[in-house]
Amino acid sequence: NLSGCGDGWQEPSEECDDGNVASGDGCSETCRCESDPCIFTTGPDVNLASVVSGARPGTTILMQAGMYDDPTRHCYLIVVSSNVTVRGLMESSGNQTKHAEFACNT
Repeated sequence: NLSGCGDGWQEPSEECDDGNVASGDGCSETCRCESDPCIFTTGPDVNLASVVSGARPGTTILMQAGMYDDPTRHCYLIVVSSNVTVRGLMESSGNQTKHAEFACNT
């Protein structure tokens, strides 16, 4: 993994990494939170384990619909900061509703 802001892997020097370098979406192009408390949206292309484990207290991570990481690699996430919220976003298309969920193969 080549480290860098916007690559979807949250490094210790980053407050957030939502997988892009766009400002105005909660996580700036320099991987700094744009609000306090920090609230930003991630997509399935981020490494959710690194983003959640690196979240500072009070952070809310909004998950777009999709498969996050590879559920065959792990079955749990360890949250090292207290008071971190991970919330799935509902997404409707026609008569179908998609949502983010955690699942693992055992």
